[in-house]
Amino acid sequence: MLSRTTGDVVKSMATMVFNTDMCPMLPLVTSACTIISTSANTVASTFAQNYMMQQMKNARITLVEVKTKGHLPHLTAGKMVAKHISDVIHEWIARTEPLTSIPPSLLPSYDRLREEIRVLKEENMLLKRENEALKKPAIDETTKLATVSRPGGGSHESSPGSGGS
Repeated sequence: MLSRTTGDVVKSMATMVFNTDMCPMLPLVTSACTIISTSANTVASTFAQNYMMQQMKNARITLVEVKTKGHLPHLTAGKMVAKHISDVIHEWIARTEPLTSIPPSLLPSYDRLREEIRVLKEENMLLKRENEALKKPAIDETTKLATVSRPGGGSHESSPGSGGS
């Protein structure tokens, strides 16, 4: 994916990534974390995964490897990543107190989420069309000029209510 990205986009992404180093914050993480990596990642090697796991000593970490290549598995293998995230959520729910847990049957499925996104996109397109229609100038009846035909071939412009001559 990155190899098909234009140079200006890659430069912008790299600038953002390297100017927002959050490594000093890793030891402060105490929540459960899932690190999703790919089986062939040329950007972040297993060294990066190991580093994160060592730095997040206070967190419960799950490491998941998706059988795909590239650095952006959510783009190259979206369904697999969604399934892993769903599995992690279901495992978390199974470990929580029964009174505070959400029944897995209430969790949205990947297909349901995809359908909801499709509907939202459709609604968004309709709203954009309505918005564009509202931007078109409306004809103001009080200032509209009318062309009145006169006998003899001439014409005269008049405003409504001005008597026409």
